[in-house]
Order: sequence, then C-alpha cells, then structure tokens
Amino acid sequence: MTTETPTPLADWIHTAWDEHAADAEGVMSRFGESLGLVTEAKDLAPLATLMTHVAANHLGRYEDGLALMDKLSALGVFEAGEANSLSVARCKAMLYLCMGDNERAAAFEGEGHPEELPRASTSIRVCMAAAGALGQQGQAETARSLYLDAIQLAAYGPVLGDPAAGALAMNSNNMACELEVRESRTAEDDELLELAAKTARRYWEVAGSWVQVKIAEYRLAMTYIALGNGDLATEHAKLALAICDANEAADEERFFPLEALARARFCAGDSEGAKAARARAASALEAASEGNREWFAGSLVELDRFLG
Repeated sequence: MTTETPTPLADWIHTAWDEHAADAEGVMSRFGESLGLVTEAKDLAPLATLMTHVAANHLGRYEDGLALMDKLSALGVFEAGEANSLSVARCKAMLYLCMGDNERAAAFEGEGHPEELPRASTSIRVCMAAAGALGQQGQAETARSLYLDAIQLAAYGPVLGDPAAGALAMNSNNMACELEVRESRTAEDDELLELAAKTARRYWEVAGSWVQVKIAEYRLAMTYIALGNGDLATEHAKLALAICDANEAADEERFFPLEALARARFCAGDSEGAKAARARAASALEAASEGNREWFAGSLVELDRFLG
C-alpha cells in the first residue's frame, strides 16, 4: 500500500491551520506565498476554506477574504464549474452573506451549487458557514437568524453523502460549545443552545462515525448541565458511555463522558454519584495515551473546581 507524499502546499496549509488560532494576522499576511504553491485544481478547495476561515471567522475581514478568492479564481488551474472551483464560489457567497449583501451571496451560491444535490444543500452550507463566522465576530443575532434559516432549509432531510449533513452537525456542535460558555444567556440563547446540541446529535448520526455520535451525546449532557437539568444531562452522559461499550472503546474514550456524568450527577444533587463518576474519570485518565494525558488532566482539574 502506497501513501501519497504531501505537497509543499499541503504542508503549508497544515502548518497554517496549526498556527492560525494564535496568529491569525500572521497567517493572513502569508497567504500570498501560498498562491505560488497551487499547481492543481484540487489545491483550490482546501486553500479557499482556510483563507475564508481566517479572514471571516478570526479577523472579520470579509472584503480581504473576497480579494483572496479573486486571486484564486485568477489562477490557471481554476475552471468554472469544476468541483474545486465551486468551493471558491461558495466561499464568496459566504463572505458576501457576512457582509449583508444577500443579492451577491445568492448569485455566488448559485455558481457554487453542484447540480446533483438539492439547492437547499448548498444554501445550508453557506448559511451555516456565515453563521459560524458572524457568531465569532460577536454578531449573535444575525448568526442566530442564519442558523435558524439553515435548520428550516434542512426540512428536505439531508442523507449520507450530502455535505449539508456534515455542515449541520459540525456547525451545530460549534454553536452549542459557544453558547454553553456564553455569559448572561437569554431565554432565546437557551432555546438555541438546546436546538444546536440536538441538531448536532441528529446529523452526526447521518454523517459521522460512532465517535462523533458519542461526542454529540457528551455535548448534549454538557448542554443540559448548562441549562441546569441534571437528570437529562445524566441520561445523555450514560448514552455516551453506552456507545463506548457497544463499540468496545478504549478506556480513554470514556474520559469525557465520565466527566460529564460527574457534573450531571452533581447538578442533579447526587454528590456520591458525582464522586464515583469522578473516580472513574481519573482511572480513564491513567489509561490515556501520552498525547491526551495532559489535556485530560487539565479537564479533571476543572471538574474538581466544578464539584467544589
């Protein structure tokens, strides 16, 4: 079995993803050098995705993101209608939607639509991407509106192989994570938090592996802890553990479900149950691989603070 050797651009993109959260401005300033590494049409989609994410989600520089998309469109490997080129058009649609230019967003969404999919599928992907970016830029109400639009568009029922299913799962998960830690949530925020966590669970069942479904159950447990419902949180933490059992998962896969179970039992007023789940989580930490041990240890410290 042979493995494909990473190209210079693939290495560049990998490094940029590693660095972008801590140094978005620095990565943004280096995109010019990445353009010279594009040699094939298949290079366009991953680079467009990274450029748009950094420009929109981290910096709110939508016009600069569009300028980068124009540079990608001017490359010799760009061919209108080709699959990777469609991705560039969808990125433009998302950026225009972030800017509030719905007319241009709709035009580029049409250019980026694969004919074999329902049009709603592409609309969902663009809406979800824009909602995520705007949420990170503090435009909560617009992000909420776009997210709810995408949920309505999903009434046709995305199935396996439809990229809208993955977009719904991933972006809903991210929205739930953001809302869980938001200070001074409103009643509307609480409703959206629950909807996002439930939507992530529904669509990871379609688009993900058992690991993603387990994480979605964990997310639901954490959501109900944030909402003060210890009993429902306990139910979903146990479902996450049951998924681990059904798939004969390694002990370290059980760490976060056990952490959630400890929090959930504490939230439900069962301090002894919380202590027992915490002890099991500590055991899962001891069984963890070296790469996860530090991460788990930090989470265990936070759990102890929660349990008081």
